[in-house]
Amino acid sequence: MGKNKTNRKYKDRLFKKVFGTKKDLLELYNALNGSNYQNPDEIKINTIENFIYMGMKNDVSFLFTDVLNLYEHQSTVNPNLPLRGLFYFARLYQKMYEGKDLYSSTRLSIPLPHFIIFYNGSTDQPERKELKLSDSFAVSSERAKTLLMGGALECTAIQLNINYGHNRELMKKCRRLSDYATLVSKVREKLRIYPKNPDRAIDEAIDECIREGILADLLRSHRREVKMDIFTSWTKKDEKEFWKNEIDKATKSGQQLLVSVVQRLKNGETQEDIRESGVDEETIKLAMTCLS
Repeated sequence: MGKNKTNRKYKDRLFKKVFGTKKDLLELYNALNGSNYQNPDEIKINTIENFIYMGMKNDVSFLFTDVLNLYEHQSTVNPNLPLRGLFYFARLYQKMYEGKDLYSSTRLSIPLPHFIIFYNGSTDQPERKELKLSDSFAVSSERAKTLLMGGALECTAIQLNINYGHNRELMKKCRRLSDYATLVSKVREKLRIYPKNPDRAIDEAIDECIREGILADLLRSHRREVKMDIFTSWTKKDEKEFWKNEIDKATKSGQQLLVSVVQRLKNGETQEDIRESGVDEETIKLAMTCLS
């Protein structure tokens, strides 16, 4: 399994697979917008495949009624999403209105852009956060007020925290999204148990989800692809960030023992010395994992 860690033929990420049908997309759209549309065939998917610009490979974009939707999944905090979204929307509009007379005296009617970021990284984030292109302008907001126009462009992205336990009302409205959050949570839980054996951790998480009816359709029919999606995303950088956040959480919750053992190991104390001081074996192993 290890040699497949860099196998890049699995380009479609898990989130895109979970919402791979128009029916599932419509359920998510309705949950987000408080609507109750019933006909998924009205969705027109216009994802630009292989659109890579400044590291952006979008998950899914689609036109529905008069709204142009861009849905992105993120496992890292990225303040440059509005800029990336601007590039993507520009390309979408360019394709949609190719051949139209932009010099006509009649105003063209264009769909309203919606940019939603589904965040499930391990860094603490609020339930909902608004990211604006204008926040990245080199000119300060005070300086902008002195100019003829503050800025000619704006692109707003709404980031939603979809980690397990967050945005509960949204999760109630969209079972598919809730199941996705549960799967990710179970994978993380198993990785805590088997930090050096992600292969086993992912297998156990998938088995548990199937038994509980969580994304069972997808996991049964595309188990290998789903497993590879998860496995290839678990990089060394992700692992270190994961354990760093575990230590941060332990500190905030008053679990000082793990933190102190990590610090003692950093200071050069041996495992044997720490063991003889009365620290249990499980805590020592966890501390060693955090440092690896």
